[in-house]
Amino acid sequence: ERQITFAGLRWLSSAETAGFSRVPLVPARSIEDELSSSVATDQIRGLSRLRAEAQVPVSLVPRLSQLARSAQPAVAMLAVWNLGRLGPPEAERAFEYAIQVGPFEHARFAAAAYLAENPSPTRTPKLAAMLTASEWPTRWISAQALSRVPSRETAIILLAMLPDPEPTVRAAIVRGVPMENELVMRRLLFVAVNDVSEEVRLTAYRRLAAQGTGEYLSEALRGVRDESARVRVGLLEKIGELAREAQRRFVLVGLSDRDPRARVAAINALKAFPSTTREEIAPLLQDPVPQVRAAAEQLDAFLRERRCSSPSGVTTPDSPCAAHWSGGQNCAARRSPAGGP
Repeated sequence: ERQITFAGLRWLSSAETAGFSRVPLVPARSIEDELSSSVATDQIRGLSRLRAEAQVPVSLVPRLSQLARSAQPAVAMLAVWNLGRLGPPEAERAFEYAIQVGPFEHARFAAAAYLAENPSPTRTPKLAAMLTASEWPTRWISAQALSRVPSRETAIILLAMLPDPEPTVRAAIVRGVPMENELVMRRLLFVAVNDVSEEVRLTAYRRLAAQGTGEYLSEALRGVRDESARVRVGLLEKIGELAREAQRRFVLVGLSDRDPRARVAAINALKAFPSTTREEIAPLLQDPVPQVRAAAEQLDAFLRERRCSSPSGVTTPDSPCAAHWSGGQNCAARRSPAGGP
């Protein structure tokens, strides 16, 4: 069922259906005739042709409602997608039935997938019913759809879905839940500290580092000491990406991390901060791990170049440019030996 569901999604979101609709027919048949057929391949052809049309005739709602309950995944999913295109009020009852009941999981998945690509403030909150979906892909696509309609209501729904047993679903919720209030930050911090999945914890830490405030932000940045090296590395990379000076002290923690991958991540992150000094990374130039030494050497060279390229820089015996110039010459002379601009 899970494999069939994802195969069906490719039908809905790619050009495959359009290609199928162009298969020559002998003799030519109308879309209505193909939908009325009892043969699944005819139904799929008619539904894919209908999806390529600019509008879905309201007269087809009864037949589409029947096909949306088909045990054939491709048939049901394409039918639900076409019902979604009609919108309220013509097909709303049938589309909502697909969300609430299905009756098969692939129909529920198709309804959520449609809303993920076509967010609706009035229809999307109805995906709260997906809390009871038996297959995790349906809950996963529902979480994505809900996150695309940010509101207090969708935030509450997503938080209610957060205890999901599937890590992929929890990560999608953490990634997309609207930062509506303090409750959201509190729940994300709880997940960051306590979730058993490295991916979920890292996603929560990164989200709070970017959008958290106050004590929730401060506590999240302490994730640079998480028990997982993967989490520590990912958070250090995020802090470097954000390049907020107030967060730089947490990068410095990573310089002494027991895992060389985290030390490399911390070195690379420091490059984004103008206040970084050569003295901070000097011990790592003697690190026993070659990859760490190489990263430190690259940053050291970058800092020397950045200092020497500063228009206000003045060379002194202990300055970064001293190896190249001496006698108190201005660093700008390195760029212009003739003394010009």
